[in-house]
Amino acid sequence: MQAAHHETRSSGLPADDGGPGNAYKHILITAEIARRMGPMAAKLLSDGHETMNKWRNEQTDKDEAMDKANNAKRRSGWVAPFT
Repeated sequence: MQAAHHETRSSGLPADDGGPGNAYKHILITAEIARRMGPMAAKLLSDGHETMNKWRNEQTDKDEAMDKANNAKRRSGWVAPFT
């Protein structure tokens, strides 16, 4: 997953929480989990990560909803597959 963080930093997108860089990072990480382990594992792991962040008071309800939406975009095929 370090590759996704590196790619996000290299993209030039604003990387602040809630910004396009953060959305890009979520899409990359979820896509890689889906590629390696399948879409159900990607859903469980990415949604679980967001739930834990919320439980630890590390993000707002708005941030959690946005992160889950970004994760779902890749799982649903909304974002073109990486080749």
